[in-house]
Amino acid sequence: MGQSRSLVIAISVPIVGIAILAAVGFFRSGDVEANKKAMINDVNQIAHLAVRYYSRPIGLCGGGHNYTGFVVLTKFETDLNGTYTAMVLGPTILRITPKDLSVLRRHSTQFKMCVWVGVEEVALGVFF
Repeated sequence: MGQSRSLVIAISVPIVGIAILAAVGFFRSGDVEANKKAMINDVNQIAHLAVRYYSRPIGLCGGGHNYTGFVVLTKFETDLNGTYTAMVLGPTILRITPKDLSVLRRHSTQFKMCVWVGVEEVALGVFF
């Protein structure tokens, strides 16, 4: 009886260990994907604010059809997903660049994203 218990324990411990490692791998990949989606959502909100800034007159704290002077709000500069910076490339072109902070918290694949906000369109590029 004791020998069969030892055999069952010796076989089941590695199987349970492998199952735990597989589950951790699945959760980690889902976490990275969720962070990407959250960063894309944050960038879309910043792009929306930039377009609002562009279309408002200067007297109403806007750009008067110019992106010059646009800055990312402090609540969007750094959050749990990443940090965001905006650079005015011209009066009608703005580049929003996020940096993934989740890579610093764990060892995962880093991706790069860049958004160009123009007068009529927003272009998003995600690079792995």
